[in-house]
Amino acid sequence: MEGDVQAVGEIARALTFPAQPEEMGCYGSFRVRPDATPSPVDSIERVFRLWTSNQDANDPMVQEYLNQLRRISKAYSFSESGVKIDCLWYWDGDGTLVYTFRTLDGRQRIIENSDCKKDYCWRELDSG
Repeated sequence: MEGDVQAVGEIARALTFPAQPEEMGCYGSFRVRPDATPSPVDSIERVFRLWTSNQDANDPMVQEYLNQLRRISKAYSFSESGVKIDCLWYWDGDGTLVYTFRTLDGRQRIIENSDCKKDYCWRELDSG
């Protein structure tokens, strides 16, 4: 998936949560597409590392934060037009929704919306 991060994020959300038009996926509806398979949250460990990259990974508070994310997160995988898409979300007062996938040219892309009830809070995470 190529293009503007806001558009790509909302397309990915619509592909993941095929809800009724009045329901926003990962906010008004959590029904994922039928062919999506649950993934172990650890499969998206790279995203957790990105979230804490500017902190000491051995710090007990960072470890507790990561453990909390593992407990409250949901993760699914599916393919669309030959592209494998991993989706991760959690709610801790606000909802966070993250997608990881490879573009057709092989570049890894990680995008995040840290306020799921909004369709304009998408940002690109450094995929290194």
